[in-house]
Amino acid sequence: KILESDPLTAQHAQRLTEGYAQTKWVADQLIIAAAQRGLPTVIYRPGRITGHSKTGNTSVEDFMCRFMKGCVQLGAAPDLDWLCDMIPADFVAYSIVRLSMQPVSRPSLTSSTSSSATTSSCPIYHLCNPNPLHWIQMAEFIKEKGFSVKILPYAEWKQMLNKAVAEGEKKPVCQQNQLTPMIGLFGEKKEDMGTTKDMPLFDTSATLNKVNELGGGVCPPVAKPLLHLYFDAYRRIGFL
Repeated sequence: KILESDPLTAQHAQRLTEGYAQTKWVADQLIIAAAQRGLPTVIYRPGRITGHSKTGNTSVEDFMCRFMKGCVQLGAAPDLDWLCDMIPADFVAYSIVRLSMQPVSRPSLTSSTSSSATTSSCPIYHLCNPNPLHWIQMAEFIKEKGFSVKILPYAEWKQMLNKAVAEGEKKPVCQQNQLTPMIGLFGEKKEDMGTTKDMPLFDTSATLNKVNELGGGVCPPVAKPLLHLYFDAYRRIGFL
């Protein structure tokens, strides 16, 4: 578990296998370097930002939305050992605004550049959902919402996806599987996709306690009330 006080080291970077996550690590290092040079800095590490917690309004172009719709289109979901970290956009926005209004000290150029000194002079906030949902439970919820989706071994599901993407090449983009542009993210073997044991877990206790002190309330868990809201919004806009 990665605490808010923990810098992301080169050891963490070695566990990142795709470019998007690697760019986040690089950005983290640039901000730490700025703090070491005396600039007042803050790092916000958000998880997977999703729709509004009251209206369900959301962008449907992110990975999670495309993944869920792609599975609905296939009529199948893979048996992946993943956690779905979905944190409402309004909670993230309110939290960042409130946290950004807190005073930030300017580090001394003569101070130590050790990890502990750097993180104390550069506040770090984790804005992830402290109560994520396992992907298999998410797939079961999708079935509960009336979609015909069966849970398959990953290799079998990947073959179905490969076939759907290949067949979709002759179709208009609007008729292609939603995962077509992201096919490269899915390896041929389940072992390529990681598990809950491999994926970093970001501790949010200090951040969420601070947000609560500032009047930000509690982050809703990834559970049925929030999911019903989101899926009703997906249907309302014709996404599902």
